Amino acid sequence: MSDSNTPKKYFHLAYISHPSESLTKKSLVELLVKAQQYNIQREISGILIIRDKSIFQLIEGDEVEVRDLYNKIEKDPRHQHPVTVYEGISSMRSIPFLGMGLTLDQSDDHLADEHAFYFNREQALKFTALVTGKVKDLLLEYLDHD
Repeated sequence: MSDSNTPKKYFHLAYISHPSESLTKKSLVELLVKAQQYNIQREISGILIIRDKSIFQLIEGDEVEVRDLYNKIEKDPRHQHPVTVYEGISSMRSIPFLGMGLTLDQSDDHLADEHAFYFNREQALKFTALVTGKVKDLLLEYLDHD
């Protein structure tokens, strides 16, 4: 039993992987719709950025929940060769929403019209103003390219 006076800690995990050919835009959207519910129920937040045939994902929340989710991702055949690039803990949430955001390298206005979790690259760059710490640096590094 945890003490209610103990400050909550947020575990951050970022990884890079390569999408398998089975990860189409349609299957990605279906995955994200399911991830929204899964993550909200477990108080996990995150963002998934797909660019140049690679995936960058940042997830944060309770360490046990985040590690459990990442273990599932490592076994998911839609991801090839996931590699952890960052782990950290902070006393505050870095991403100011629960669920999972998505950014694609190529803008997709159709996705933006249908899904609140979709951010085009410009929106995602503006969104980083709300993000804090090392997590912000990782997002900017991955989003800031030509």
